Amino acid sequence: PGSRGSRDVMVRPKMAEFLGGVARTDMLLVQSGVRKHITSNSLQDGSTIHCDAMLRALFGVDTIPENMLRRYIDVHVRQASEVRDGDSWVYRPVDLSDPKEKKTAGQKRSSGDAGENGDGEPEQKKPKKQTGFSLPMRLSAKMAAFMGEDYLSRTEVVKRLAAHIKLLPRWEKDRRFYLCDEPLVQLFGRKTINLFSVIKYLNNHFEPDDRV
Repeated sequence: PGSRGSRDVMVRPKMAEFLGGVARTDMLLVQSGVRKHITSNSLQDGSTIHCDAMLRALFGVDTIPENMLRRYIDVHVRQASEVRDGDSWVYRPVDLSDPKEKKTAGQKRSSGDAGENGDGEPEQKKPKKQTGFSLPMRLSAKMAAFMGEDYLSRTEVVKRLAAHIKLLPRWEKDRRFYLCDEPLVQLFGRKTINLFSVIKYLNNHFEPDDRV
């Protein structure tokens, strides 16, 4: 997995244990969970992350360059739609090549034709097409009331929900869960919620965009 943004993913057993037993969640929540652990335990010094026992058990290293953290996370996730019953995890080593070198190599062109097409004219950049989780969707009445908008992408909904939930108090009986406030009770019909399981409650709150 390499694309950025919100994705429905399955996580490796080690990552599931790190996240509190959640095997399927959203990629944004996996990333925020790891970064929250790093921040709350003051593990980052400049551009270097110093792994504690939990991160060493997860990633198998003592330090991680900050710009490589996403790659270490990526080897622990798979696109949920690609996982079949009975599939086993095949470990993929982390690609530790310098991302700056890759970018530079990809941008190199022979002198004289940079930014030009075959006729010597400046190339026209095509607008980036919205796909998948970035596409606006029509929200259910309850979700629209919670968000204050009728149309949002899944990515934006997950981001806003995660930000809202992180402000709530933890449930003392199981601190992996947050105590829902009244708006969340009205939305999901639950008194507690696990941040990493939010995505499974969202399916009934999206419909295709009827404006197109």
